[in-house]
Amino acid sequence: MILIDGNNLCWKSYFAAPLLQSQGRSTGVLHAGLMMLSSLARIVEPQRIVFLWDSAGGSWRSSIFPEYKRNRKVDPELRGLVYSQIAVFRKILSVIGISQLAILGLEADDLAGCFVSRNDAPSEGFVLVSGDKDWLQLIGPNVVVLQSWKGKSAAWMNERWFQETYRIQPNQWPLVLALSGDAVDNIPGVRRGLGPKTALKIIRENNIAQALSAEEFAVYERNVMLTTILRKSPKAWVCNHAPRTQEGWGWFSACLRDYELHEIRTRREKIWEMGGWGRASS
Repeated sequence: MILIDGNNLCWKSYFAAPLLQSQGRSTGVLHAGLMMLSSLARIVEPQRIVFLWDSAGGSWRSSIFPEYKRNRKVDPELRGLVYSQIAVFRKILSVIGISQLAILGLEADDLAGCFVSRNDAPSEGFVLVSGDKDWLQLIGPNVVVLQSWKGKSAAWMNERWFQETYRIQPNQWPLVLALSGDAVDNIPGVRRGLGPKTALKIIRENNIAQALSAEEFAVYERNVMLTTILRKSPKAWVCNHAPRTQEGWGWFSACLRDYELHEIRTRREKIWEMGGWGRASS
């Protein structure tokens, strides 16, 4: 099963082609996003795809630390350009039969954690597609992270790669972020000057309590909650396939024509068929 970080892919797509337009409308998200999706077929075996989306209502982490992600100030015009395309992109995914999931209060990485921890997880395992470093903690025997790909080459992160790179276990990754902080998510480290290299050393030596003052340890404990991905959904949820129809095929083709996505139109059959990957899966 392929789990894709929807917001991460769409923003990455916009910055890959920020100037692309059609009739005065920005189309970088649609063009680059669909190109990335179609190119997955070159590097992975056909299997079910699920797009995971951050909750529009914010994250549960903000109740623990109100400053969480408050540093992400995006120009309203830019946000409008991107999110107007995300709305179209999500409709395309629905029409071609690709499943999508969003749950109020949860982020895409939490949804990924819920998927990989389910008792009925697919035997073939998971490919997690995200450039978010938080997802590295989900790596396991049947879970790999794909951060980037081009043509038939790809940057795979598996258990062996992680252990050789960091010399800790993937499930200890949140502890690294808790000690050193995460500037992207506006999470401060326990103290100035304690970066990832020192954090890794402390964790390898199993010396966290001794290395921190009482005040620093309190910050560390809070940060662990912020940096750890949920593994169990707080509510029941089901993620089923969206139905594909002949009318949907017509809308999809018309949408590509309307946005002048000429290169995507040459791949529309391939993209359409990706909605049928693993259709027998529940």
